[in-house]
Amino acid sequence: MAEGRAGLHCEAGCGLEYIGASFFRRCRRGYILFAGMLSMRSIAKRNGLRLDDVYIRILEVLQGHGRISNYKLAETVALSASPVHERVKKLESSGVVLTYTADIDLRKICQSIMIWAEVSLESYAKSFRNFDSAVAGIPEIVESYRVTGSADYLMRFVCADLDAYSALSARMMAMGLGVARIETRVVMERSKPFCGYPLRVLTAYEPPSCLDDKPAPVSRTLTVVRRGGA
Repeated sequence: MAEGRAGLHCEAGCGLEYIGASFFRRCRRGYILFAGMLSMRSIAKRNGLRLDDVYIRILEVLQGHGRISNYKLAETVALSASPVHERVKKLESSGVVLTYTADIDLRKICQSIMIWAEVSLESYAKSFRNFDSAVAGIPEIVESYRVTGSADYLMRFVCADLDAYSALSARMMAMGLGVARIETRVVMERSKPFCGYPLRVLTAYEPPSCLDDKPAPVSRTLTVVRRGGA
């Protein structure tokens, strides 16, 4: 990172910036403390959408059942169909709901292998934009995240087999993008599938105020030990 202020782009078009000793998320309307100074409800309100319990229930249902009918959705959240339809449209227009996708079981249509890889770039080749552009053109890389720590990226690959992944990783090393190291983790079994974000937990979280720096009271117990006959 550059001295003073450096940015990391995120998939949502925002970014993370290191300012002083804190990470901030850079958005179109200013800075939001990444460590959680603002609750999810406050962020949604800033974007023109006041999240209430009905919105949360709608989102919880849509996460697991994106093709649910409006009538069934209204029945599930205990609201009439017309207000539910309006709320869903607001969630879509505000960018909270980005898209609806299908979860495909690859085991039923083809042979595949899933791999998580930590990718590190050479110090002289920290051109993240060029690397991101190259990665965008590799369909076998289905997810890519810029991360902290010893590696620069965490990526999820889905390839036909281990040989296909080996050929792809070797090609990435030879593309002139400054890839220094690729550490591979082959997924043997998925122990917990992604079933949606814990919205109720996240939206209920209210971090303590940074202005309240009063130390917590310390309880001390004094023990007197008598020796001999004293």
